[in-house]
Amino acid sequence: KSAITSVKPDYLVFFEAIPGHDPPVWAENHHNSLVYAPHWYDLKSIFSKSFDGFVTHDVQALSRGTKNVFQASYFGISGAKKNYKGQIQNIVRIGSAHLSPCPTLFGECGIPMDLNDKKAFETGDYTKHNMFLDAVITAMEANLIHF
Repeated sequence: KSAITSVKPDYLVFFEAIPGHDPPVWAENHHNSLVYAPHWYDLKSIFSKSFDGFVTHDVQALSRGTKNVFQASYFGISGAKKNYKGQIQNIVRIGSAHLSPCPTLFGECGIPMDLNDKKAFETGDYTKHNMFLDAVITAMEANLIHF
């Protein structure tokens, strides 16, 4: 960061921690130039390329060992929204705790368009896509976070 701000002090430096890991603990944000720019996706859906709106899992909590599979399972679209809201909230909370006060901007979020064996490409029915993307955007908005 200092290499960039030494040349252009008014430049902002966007950074993301290693995906799935917490950002480092930094005591100060020199020149207020740092912007925390994590990414977030529903990892189960990204890897399986599927979304049915029936069940989602808090993969973040499962990987950290803070929830078991029963606690990390959410049912229905309202459950997906609650699940995603909590995951986003954790990323923002941990980022704020580890970094000196700095803005957060989710640099990437979204859904895979080739869900469910690409059936929507053939049928034109993007209902599952709409439900999925609504859950993601609702989670971002519920946390009052930029993305």
